[in-house]
Amino acid sequence: MVQSIDGDTMQACVNRENESIELTHTLVDSMTNAELAFTIAHEVAHYVNDDKRRLERKGEEYTKMLVDGISENNAKLKERGHGFLYRAICNTSLAAIGMAGGYLTLRQEGQKYESEADELALQYMQEAGYDAHAAISALRKLHGGELLDFGLWNSLILSVTSTHPLPRDREEGIKKKLRED
Repeated sequence: MVQSIDGDTMQACVNRENESIELTHTLVDSMTNAELAFTIAHEVAHYVNDDKRRLERKGEEYTKMLVDGISENNAKLKERGHGFLYRAICNTSLAAIGMAGGYLTLRQEGQKYESEADELALQYMQEAGYDAHAAISALRKLHGGELLDFGLWNSLILSVTSTHPLPRDREEGIKKKLRED
């Protein structure tokens, strides 16, 4: 089920609670049918792949690995005779570094899922008879009409901290997939 919801921004998401895809009125009003088909197909791909749960599982795996690593580190430090304060400082530092690494790792995993959803959306569009090239104009509309140049430093930061690939990278991925098909 697809629902149009209130909102001043152009957004789309899967709502697992009521098994629907939600699109803001602003998004619906600004896109052609083919562009909406891409946007909806992208969200359907997230639903089909169960991306939210996949990311949660990755986070759980990473958290377990981090906790196990800190416990092992604590035991080794204790075995070597280091006191509580030294172990606390070492393990807190290890936890902070591990949490930052986990955050970045999950962001990269999420970007991978976004690219997979784009590829599946193109496939769904073509199977439904839509022109898959509309995916490019849909992305441009989602990003304010153009693919912004964030500059080298900001692009570097965004490329590792964002939940989605950079707009230019995403467009290039779609164009590459369209050339392959």
